[in-house]
Amino acid sequence: TSSQYCSGTTCAALSCATDEIISNHACVKSHSFEFTFTPATISVVGNATDFVTTTAQVKNTGSGYEDINFSLSFADAGLFGNMTYENCTVGPTGTCSSVLTIWANITAKLGDRVATFTVSNTNITASGNFTVTVLATEEKKAQINQTASDLESQFNALVPPQPGSENYTELSTLYN
Repeated sequence: TSSQYCSGTTCAALSCATDEIISNHACVKSHSFEFTFTPATISVVGNATDFVTTTAQVKNTGSGYEDINFSLSFADAGLFGNMTYENCTVGPTGTCSSVLTIWANITAKLGDRVATFTVSNTNITASGNFTVTVLATEEKKAQINQTASDLESQFNALVPPQPGSENYTELSTLYN
């Protein structure tokens, strides 16, 4: 019968986990999804005017049809997004896609940030992550460069002159 696994002339009763069903003489997940993001890493300037997109594709690896809702969330403040589709119905081995548009404002932390795309219904909630790299604006780059230059000047003022450096003899008397 379909609730047994058979190999040759030997059959054994199947006992599936609570989130599995028996299909074609095997236990399979009744509700399961795989996520693909194209591209998987995106970069955006943190100025609230630049936008970047990635396509989220959800594959139903479960055994039944699913009516699913999409949501998008960010681990850090200052990141925002929207999507072309907020739900879909997908059959076994079928896929749904939504184009995600992402932007960051000036308060977003620079560097790699995690974004989460979630599908859910009454049976399951599943999520996939992708990376959003927040880049500095030209103004922020200038501020960072100025800060680095100021710190270098402060450091150099604290370091005693080294033999062979310009004005060593003159400056070394100040440190001795």
